[in-house]
Amino acid sequence: MFQRLCQQHEEFELENEDLYQASGDTLVAGTETTIDTMLSTIALLLHHPDVRKRLGDKVDRFIKTHGRLPKFSGRDQFPHMISVQKESIRYRPVLHLALSHSLDRNELEK
Repeated sequence: MFQRLCQQHEEFELENEDLYQASGDTLVAGTETTIDTMLSTIALLLHHPDVRKRLGDKVDRFIKTHGRLPKFSGRDQFPHMISVQKESIRYRPVLHLALSHSLDRNELEK
């Protein structure tokens, strides 16, 4: 995205400061949503110690068996963890559908 913005720099009459601001906004937006999702997942796991223990036991068994931490490419070996991640995102969505909702007509007048 930043590379494309740099290419269109003259077309949109952007100053370097505009490019810096756009790249900073993009970085913050990505970081913020990731952190919010992680915090929501941690909060949910704190309220559900049985789920936390089950996930921890599965990771511990993996480490004992393979002698290393799991990699993202092997996440299919952890279907319960994927379910927990999805539930966390469903339960506390970061963007709340990212749409503003409004009526296109007055529903009170009938």
